[in-house]
Amino acid sequence: MYMRLIEVTGRNFDRADLDDVTDSLKAQFWRNVATVYCSNDDKFKGFIEYDADSDGIDPGTIVPHSPAKLEEMWMELTSFFSISEANFRLSGTHDHEFKRFVQGKLDVLYLGIAAAREAEITLAREQDQEATARVRAEYYKMLDDIRKRISAIESEMSSAASPIKLRLQVDLDFFLEERQMIMDALREQNL
Repeated sequence: MYMRLIEVTGRNFDRADLDDVTDSLKAQFWRNVATVYCSNDDKFKGFIEYDADSDGIDPGTIVPHSPAKLEEMWMELTSFFSISEANFRLSGTHDHEFKRFVQGKLDVLYLGIAAAREAEITLAREQDQEATARVRAEYYKMLDDIRKRISAIESEMSSAASPIKLRLQVDLDFFLEERQMIMDALREQNL
């Protein structure tokens, strides 16, 4: 653990540093969160403006908080979110709007919206990766088939008569061009 701490932080800690709670990885994480939280990032503006309950609220307005306060707020938010999500998923509720389960807590609703968007983004990314893997597999299968055909043609050419060799050379040239086109496509698409 000690070596991992040095590796992650790039600092060599002495005993006093290790005993100091302000130098823990958790404390460093929340200091980083506070830094990012206080940055004025346009992507946060307008995230929930479409909701009537958020009239007059500007998500881009930042109220500075200490790292400890942000951690406390996060713990409270995730607790309320867990309860709201459990109630939302409870069998028999028959309500498809998460908003009705947050009991007026817009920060919980905001987290629900962000989680749903992240899930959609993750799903889309996974689908893209799966499609890329399928395309790559098809290209490699075609390359393998072409390699086998080239090998068979070269083998046949070594024992063929002159007129047949000419036809086989045309076939060989065709498959070599096909192989090159597939390899170029693989490189071009970073597959």
